[in-house]
Amino acid sequence: MVERPQAHIHVLEVGDPRLPAALYPCQLDRNIQLDHNRIQKSFPTLLTEIDLDLLTVVGAVGFTDRVVQRRRSTGWSRDLHLSIPVSDPEFWTRREIQSALTECLAIVSGDMWEIKFTRLKTRRPLQASLRCDPEPFAEVSCVIPYSGGLDSLAGLQLWQTANPNEATLRIGTETNRGVGEVIRRSTAGWQKTNSVSVHLKFAALGDHPEATYRTRTFVFFSTAALAARLAGVSRVVIMENGQGTLGPSLVPMGDEWPYRSTHPLFTASLHRLLRLVWEGDAPVFEHPHMWATKTEVLRAAAKAPESVDAWRETRSCSRGPKRHKGAAAPSSCGLCGGCILRRSSLVAAGFGEIEHNEEFVWKNLSQSTLEGSGKFPVSDNDRSIAITNILGMRHLAEISTQPPTLSVLRVAGEAADACGIDHADAVGRIARLVGQHRIDWNIFLDHLGPKSWVTELGGVQQ
Repeated sequence: MVERPQAHIHVLEVGDPRLPAALYPCQLDRNIQLDHNRIQKSFPTLLTEIDLDLLTVVGAVGFTDRVVQRRRSTGWSRDLHLSIPVSDPEFWTRREIQSALTECLAIVSGDMWEIKFTRLKTRRPLQASLRCDPEPFAEVSCVIPYSGGLDSLAGLQLWQTANPNEATLRIGTETNRGVGEVIRRSTAGWQKTNSVSVHLKFAALGDHPEATYRTRTFVFFSTAALAARLAGVSRVVIMENGQGTLGPSLVPMGDEWPYRSTHPLFTASLHRLLRLVWEGDAPVFEHPHMWATKTEVLRAAAKAPESVDAWRETRSCSRGPKRHKGAAAPSSCGLCGGCILRRSSLVAAGFGEIEHNEEFVWKNLSQSTLEGSGKFPVSDNDRSIAITNILGMRHLAEISTQPPTLSVLRVAGEAADACGIDHADAVGRIARLVGQHRIDWNIFLDHLGPKSWVTELGGVQQ
């Protein structure tokens, strides 16, 4: 029997002279950087010690997930052991909180987590004088986690069109300067949107952090929920489309744990955890577009005045090609999962002109080879990512051509339980979703033409 990778990480306070009994030293304010004064200045409600503990827990989880490498040749899962200093270890070691926390992390990451809590010796001072004026929050009715992507912006446009007399609080974790700039450009001029950035950053992760980082949205959505609580708002609205929400679970890749970054099963579990942490006062997570394709979301959002021009300022690439291809490379690769879904959806929605004018490392997908699609060298990793994502789009489309598969029945059961709907209803909604995805994908392949290597690889088998 192959043993899973194990890691023991002790989060230490600043100035703690002990050497951690771990391969990965982690120190507050060095490896986990949290500016609680900056957060406090953004909200009218005073942060509590439990709020600060939560942010420490979230930071420790994100750090651990990124620094501990998976051994993909032997399996997916890892055994992760954490020791975290908090202000009230008795509170955090309650059985119901421990169970909810480890369950939530297992759902989203596929790992086994064991978390112990020690007493924080040096508490951060909480300053009531830093609280901001509550008046700007009077009209805010929901928090929207905003990544600078096309879904975030289109969802924001749809929400504000439907709710013209209400305001949103757009929450970001702008730890990356490039992403922060995309966020600012894409929402410039919005009158009914307040913007807050939660400064929570992981430092000294090494040269090769774990790329899967499945707890990314645990970090993002937990901070969004905290922002909602501090703003006195009861809703966190997640604008991900159905292909991004359910598609990765419907078409898992190899031995990978089902990708549940925005899955309602995960957000329902996170909500249960936060209700325990805040003793019943936790915002709900909503998924208004989880049964629609990205193409359908774009078509609906395009009806709002001046919506389409702002889409050009968003970015969907998950790879950051300038790190791999040099500073002269475009900011988007064109072939990762985010790029492929973006490009195909824009074309299928009737906005091929936007896709045509965008810059990608591999721009011309009508060519007969991957090498001919761009001017940059193609590595084995580039090729693997491209093939994996194109086959993923194809396999998701092919689900609509056959009776419900085991993955469809499983995902339908998870979604039905999380959303409180009938299982048969969930199966029907998934069938409609993947059927529309097949239509959208075929429109894109027709656009590329029969000689395209993407068409040859991604053509749907009837």
